[in-house]
Amino acid sequence: MVNKILISVIAIGLIFQIVCCKKNSNSCDWAAPPYALVLFQLYKGEQLVTDSNFLASLKLYYYQNNQKSYIPIQGIINANTSDTNIFYASRVMLINVLSTLKVKEYYLEYPDSSWVPDTLFIDYLSPSPTTGCQYKLNEIMFNKSTPPTDSISDQLIYIFNK
Repeated sequence: MVNKILISVIAIGLIFQIVCCKKNSNSCDWAAPPYALVLFQLYKGEQLVTDSNFLASLKLYYYQNNQKSYIPIQGIINANTSDTNIFYASRVMLINVLSTLKVKEYYLEYPDSSWVPDTLFIDYLSPSPTTGCQYKLNEIMFNKSTPPTDSISDQLIYIFNK
């Protein structure tokens, strides 16, 4: 009985190995999903922007063939302050735009017209064996500068200072 179970486990392991592993270790036949979020906080000078109406009206967009297209951004409640001052954009959507349209430059639009839109450069490495067949975040720039970061557990928060 034990031998049959052991043989079954080995057979399942071999089938899994054959089906799931790549024949050519220099390429990826699939891409693992990335972390779901790119988190950011907005500062004006040294002051964290906490006006919930203002923050709820932020928009992220890009241009494709001179047409503005939006990517949804949403707020989450900061457990430390109980404010909704941490925002995110879906990495899945960003990667979809990058991989299909080759767009890496985005713009952050503010509800207050006195705030000039800011430029975001977001780049991911293409899936490869060295990235674990994942789209790995390569670079984020805010107005042509690398933004400082903070963190919540293992998730980075990019600090955008206006």
